[in-house]
Amino acid sequence: MEARVSHGDGTGKMLEIHENSVYDVFNHVVGKLCIFRDVTVERDLERQIRHSSNTDFLTGLYNRRCFYQYIHNSRGSRTVSLMYIDLDRFKEVNDTYGHKVGDAVLVHTADVLRELFRDDFVARLGGDEFLVVRLGKCCMDQLEQEADAFLKKMRTAFLAAEQTVTLSASVGIAQSSDSMVDIDVLLQRSDQALYQAKKEGRSRYCVYR
Repeated sequence: MEARVSHGDGTGKMLEIHENSVYDVFNHVVGKLCIFRDVTVERDLERQIRHSSNTDFLTGLYNRRCFYQYIHNSRGSRTVSLMYIDLDRFKEVNDTYGHKVGDAVLVHTADVLRELFRDDFVARLGGDEFLVVRLGKCCMDQLEQEADAFLKKMRTAFLAAEQTVTLSASVGIAQSSDSMVDIDVLLQRSDQALYQAKKEGRSRYCVYR
């Protein structure tokens, strides 16, 4: 077993405890042998590795791998709602002003998503693509209102800086209450809705019908 021993100053140690019985010649238990091993550094390292494998280095959001793990562990028979988000003309800004500005845009986008969707699972799938996942019943009107609020907040932020004035974001929304619908199928639907939003002029959301 393992136990954490805490000190008054808030620090502590993680101990691995091995306990064995000590027997006499008549096979009676006459005592216990306990060995305590400090595994604090090992457990901290394991925690860091788990965190690194599940999160995006730049933004701190969950990554694609963690998204699939989350769905596998938590979906059950609940309704799944997806918002697939992509930044419009991001490559142009990246190429014109450099990766430092591009990274700042990605970090700011992640911050806005964390603020607006604090109770949902938010991931960066790669590049300038983000995903908001909500499990449980949720009406489409609410999703549309939240997507619109996100777009308005991003539009205001982009217009405030000279380097990002041409930037905007598009959102594709898909939802399914059928647990038999594979998550990749639902992800593809949200991507198709996103493509439609870009086709209709960008800086908007579309719902997969």
